[in-house]
Amino acid sequence: MTRGAMSTVVGTPVVSVIIPTRDRLAFLKEAVGSVLGQTLSACEAIVVNDASSDGTTEWLAEQETERLTTLTFEQHRERAVARNSGLEKARGEFVLFLDDDDRLRHSALEKLHSALERDLQANGAVGALVLFDASANRRRLPHPRRLIERGVWTDLLAFWMPPLGTTLFRTNVLKAVGGWNPAITVSGDRELFIRVSRQGPVLLVPEVVLDKRTHGGQWRAVEIREIQGRWVREHIDGLPSGDRELAEQLTRAYRLLNDARIAYGNLESRKAISLYGQALRVAPSLLRSPLVRPEIVRGVTKSSVGLVLGRRGILAARQSKRTIRRLGKWDVEEVKGRKSVKNEGVS
Repeated sequence: MTRGAMSTVVGTPVVSVIIPTRDRLAFLKEAVGSVLGQTLSACEAIVVNDASSDGTTEWLAEQETERLTTLTFEQHRERAVARNSGLEKARGEFVLFLDDDDRLRHSALEKLHSALERDLQANGAVGALVLFDASANRRRLPHPRRLIERGVWTDLLAFWMPPLGTTLFRTNVLKAVGGWNPAITVSGDRELFIRVSRQGPVLLVPEVVLDKRTHGGQWRAVEIREIQGRWVREHIDGLPSGDRELAEQLTRAYRLLNDARIAYGNLESRKAISLYGQALRVAPSLLRSPLVRPEIVRGVTKSSVGLVLGRRGILAARQSKRTIRRLGKWDVEEVKGRKSVKNEGVS
């Protein structure tokens, strides 16, 4: 059950930013403020309040601005449902989905929107991001340093995935592909982006557009491989015959690349190098990808150095790296806990 819009937007916004939230009021205030403070003022924030009990409902009721709309679920729903509800209310020609614990940079929407206005063939624009934590550490994640137009369907199947808040989509394309799949409780962002990527290219914008927060409340589903494997299988089965073989190769490469990262993290450098090699033999086209190739090069380089240094040398090098990061205030990592989503119906 939902309660209707708290306020309306005067005129027609160009961009709609959809923020699903549940019991994160302190973070939510920053997320909403980052939207309402954009240099592109023709934007609206749509907050979907998923049965919060921490004062979020009361705070939103006090936000009587013309650019903020809220929907409140009386009972807890899955995030895909919340995002679809926001998408139904969106009036902008473009949509961005922002997590309630992240913040947009001041000119994020202007930069992404300007890129899409100049390239009418692109279905979305993806900017760079900076991770930050409560200790004021900050670190920019790898992202192309020049503007690139690219069909990213293969990259998404193989490994690459940008956080939601970095990407501005065309609203009509999102609606044409059916929006979020509520049956997918985890990795639904990748599944949606893969469907969108089949419709046309996206723009990779070099500027930082998102500050992504890391904190103890974040987690990763234990069953993510199982869940993702099911919908990837369904996606591949629905492809034209000419694309199925490539999709199968990329999916195998995805698993190998993920296993290679795990092996390196576990100090198994030789195994990591072998897995990277297997991934390239399965899908050699990955070396032509400006999004996946850098990840492979970094992984092979680190694993090769680890092979020379040995386990003790790797641990010493990692400690030195952490020390340098602390001194430079860029010692920030996404460290997520793990929990099961079985019988929970949450993402």
